[in-house]
Amino acid sequence: MKAGDVIKSINGKAVETWSDMNYQTGVLDDVMAVKNTHKDSLAARSVVLTVQHKGATKLDTMRMVMTPDLKLGVYQSSLASFYKPVQVQYSFLESFPAGAKAWLERSTRLCWQLPLPCFGRWSKEYWRLRIDW
Repeated sequence: MKAGDVIKSINGKAVETWSDMNYQTGVLDDVMAVKNTHKDSLAARSVVLTVQHKGATKLDTMRMVMTPDLKLGVYQSSLASFYKPVQVQYSFLESFPAGAKAWLERSTRLCWQLPLPCFGRWSKEYWRLRIDW
């Protein structure tokens, strides 16, 4: 395995997200809890991975042995690696309208994402719930 490779499955179970990876590791952890000998532990830690190498369309199957604490030597990439920081400089007088515009854009986006309790037919239901508390 190299940087940029994508794990597609562990022991035949599809892995699409990091949560799926954590779930499959948890399953192995449950199996490890009942293993008593080193040989049994080693057999439980042996996993078959299906990997798509960076830039390839073909899948590759490989067998690996996880560490005793169930680590593979892979890590979750951060969202910071996908976003580049943007820095805009304003003069003192330009900063006021720019700040108001940014605040308005963020507030509008937030309002559209939230179900507002003061509008719509369910507003009475919302306030009834609030009063019952």
